[in-house]
Amino acid sequence: MRHAERGAYMVEFAFTATVLLLLLFGIIEFGRVLYTYHTVSNAARIGSRWAMVRGAGCSVLDHCSATSDDISAYVRSVVPMVDSNSMTVTASWTTTTNPNDDCTVSDPSGNNGTGHVVCVTVSYPFNFAVPLVSTSALTLSSTSRMAISQ
Repeated sequence: MRHAERGAYMVEFAFTATVLLLLLFGIIEFGRVLYTYHTVSNAARIGSRWAMVRGAGCSVLDHCSATSDDISAYVRSVVPMVDSNSMTVTASWTTTTNPNDDCTVSDPSGNNGTGHVVCVTVSYPFNFAVPLVSTSALTLSSTSRMAISQ
């Protein structure tokens, strides 16, 4: 009787190992996505924070009256562990001092004076390491907005 079951353990191990490896790689990929999204979100926050103190009223800091290109260059220079060349950084400013204006009514050449709101949006195409998940890139995007203080 035992002679007929000799290969059964190998088949059971193959099924179990496949499920466990898929679960393990799924957890790793989810962790990579979460880390990359956190990096993108933090990059948007860093960019808006850098821009909020470099408005039209700035006089003592470098890059006073920062432009969208200045903000993009700064964000790309401080973002760790991702390909900053693949990252898209856009900055725009609201045209009024209404703090309730959202980023959809902002203008890339808007006013960067005190009280206006700067909106920084960062997008990054995330590619999965495991080809079974997806072959196309997942676009991770985050927007941060802050009122210009000087």
